[in-house]
Amino acid sequence: MNIENIKDAKYTFPKLYRRLLASGAQSTTIYPTQGVDSPIGLVIVLYKKEHKWNYKDYSTNVAPYIQKLSILLDYPNIKKKNL
Repeated sequence: MNIENIKDAKYTFPKLYRRLLASGAQSTTIYPTQGVDSPIGLVIVLYKKEHKWNYKDYSTNVAPYIQKLSILLDYPNIKKKNL
């Protein structure tokens, strides 16, 4: 999920908006992380300035690192299944 200007989330996601406002962020991107059997968390990127999102950025700048993070976070399940 991308929020290019956190003001856009004020009424749709009021709790998230308040937290983003308190952090000083102007934009945010939220990525889910998937384990072997289930979701394991979220990666939240905060931008201090408004950020125009380019979807090509995900495959080159984000996906490879989230994959590594997911493996570390889901290591017990990976070890059980010998993947």
